[in-house]
Amino acid sequence: MKALIFSLPIFLLLLFVFIALNILDVHSTFLVVSNTSTRSERNPVARFLLRKLGVKRGLVTLKLLLIPILALMVWYYPQARKEIVGVLLLSNFLYLLVVANNYRIHRRIQRRRRLV
Repeated sequence: MKALIFSLPIFLLLLFVFIALNILDVHSTFLVVSNTSTRSERNPVARFLLRKLGVKRGLVTLKLLLIPILALMVWYYPQARKEIVGVLLLSNFLYLLVVANNYRIHRRIQRRRRLV
């Protein structure tokens, strides 16, 4: 019997969470960058795209680059269940930290603006 963590329903749940966290990443990054500057973006690839394409187009372009990665995860899941689930668990954890940090920074910016 295969471990439950590597089952298809868990994989699909992790994939859904990954997509949801990426949507929240776009939203939270937009809030921070639109209230400060592209210099506040720490990811050098994202910062480059934001500067070259503008905030909205840069964020959309960056996330569109994830589509082939998602397709590869779905394609390889049957052959590499443990690895794909591990990558999704780690990615979701890291994106959760990034999103939480972005919203924390946004709240701090909003508080500072109210004080001024």
